[in-house]
Amino acid sequence: NDRIVLASEGLPRPLGSLEITDLYPNPASDVVEIGIETAGHTSVRIEVVDVLGRVMLRLADVGSFAGTRRVQVEVGALPQGLYVVRILTPDARDQRLFVVAR
Repeated sequence: NDRIVLASEGLPRPLGSLEITDLYPNPASDVVEIGIETAGHTSVRIEVVDVLGRVMLRLADVGSFAGTRRVQVEVGALPQGLYVVRILTPDARDQRLFVVAR
């Protein structure tokens, strides 16, 4: 009956850390809204990647910020399917799955 419990909630994140706080709607048809939180002032890039690893959309720079920001990404031109949204900074990355459906 061995269990591993991760108790990181509520702890301060390291400088440069990054998190996708939410992503909706999921599934999406036209636009997906992404909540991004970063612990330090840093530049942020967004990529949308298909299941074969191809970068389908790239937002070169959504700005440099610290704290929380909401970004809308237009996904209406993408074929229906499963995608990964990647959020990248020079020091960290996070990713989350989402579906484009019509």
